[in-house]
Amino acid sequence: MGVDRGLSAFLVAATADGTEVARISDAPKALAAGMKQQRRLSKSLSRKKKGSHNRTDAAARLGRHHHRVADMRRHFLHQVSGELVKTHDRLVIENLNVAGMLANHHLARAISDAGWSEFARMLRYKQAWRGGRLVEADRWYPSTRLCPQCGPSTVR
Repeated sequence: MGVDRGLSAFLVAATADGTEVARISDAPKALAAGMKQQRRLSKSLSRKKKGSHNRTDAAARLGRHHHRVADMRRHFLHQVSGELVKTHDRLVIENLNVAGMLANHHLARAISDAGWSEFARMLRYKQAWRGGRLVEADRWYPSTRLCPQCGPSTVR
């Protein structure tokens, strides 16, 4: 079972012959949903006098907001990774350079909000825990250019 991570669809799972098994498009965008509140809390914090009790309270409110966003993301990732590991004993994911992709400021927030690295980490430890196998495919492997029947690469 191959698992492809993406932004428009959080993941697409397919078998070796290319048959799509699962597509999860409705991933919660925890950070994007809470961005307005985060901006408001951050501005409120920056207006407080350093060392004041009000600043401490504002920092605590902002911290709780960050914690809530992280919890929403983590909960979703646990649900999806747990379901994949329960239903498939072999999984293949692409070895993405997520840190390098975060350098692209146009995609950085969306990639961070999706939690790709955390999802891969969860799949790794859950497969090991259940005795399954997780293979990381090389990021340069031309999987979309190979024909499932005959194998040779097709140039587009």
